[in-house]
Amino acid sequence: MRAGRNSVTVDLVAAGATRLIEFLKRAFNAEEIERYEWPQGLYASMKMGNSVVGVSESTNHNWMRPMPSMIYMYVPDCDALYEQALRSGAKSISPLGDQSYGDRHGGVEDAWGNQWYIASPLLS
Repeated sequence: MRAGRNSVTVDLVAAGATRLIEFLKRAFNAEEIERYEWPQGLYASMKMGNSVVGVSESTNHNWMRPMPSMIYMYVPDCDALYEQALRSGAKSISPLGDQSYGDRHGGVEDAWGNQWYIASPLLS
């Protein structure tokens, strides 16, 4: 396994990957840690919390078509990051609320159809 990686890495495939990368930086404070470009597109690794999320440009290959995902992410202050995501252009799909399983979360959707559930554990 490469340094700084977990055993599973999510890869978001999007038309307009450069715009998605910029959205992740604004909405979730993601840090671009590497980028590879070629004539048909690009791939970037984005550090988000203690995880890495890949972003790839979609191509005309069936295995690289745009495919929205649902991501559940833990952050220290879900209320603040939820509002930051909305200010960055995401739309609300689930209001912030305390959940019966011990998390507080809210959901947003980005312009590429990815759903982001932003959560913090409830203090007991």
